[in-house]
Amino acid sequence: MDFKWYGDDLIKKIKEINGKYSYEEIFTSAFMKKYTKSNNFEEFISKSGLGLKEFKQETNKNLDEYVRKNTNNYFTSWKLMRNRAIMERIKNKLK
Repeated sequence: MDFKWYGDDLIKKIKEINGKYSYEEIFTSAFMKKYTKSNNFEEFISKSGLGLKEFKQETNKNLDEYVRKNTNNYFTSWKLMRNRAIMERIKNKLK
């Protein structure tokens, strides 16, 4: 099994990113256009009829349903969508 260690730089970048960025920075327009039916995160929230409070929750049944219906059948839950956005942010910061 091949394993490539990226060293302490990877750990440092992850720590820098974790909890440091707003949803608007994590959910970039490019991400939203690629995976959702919205042009940006603000529009995505607005169309949901839900408040930012629901988006800050780890899980929310109504939010999960909204994500399933409005993400081009890519994500089955808010948690998966958020995790993907964070991973893409990390990947882009490592470049």
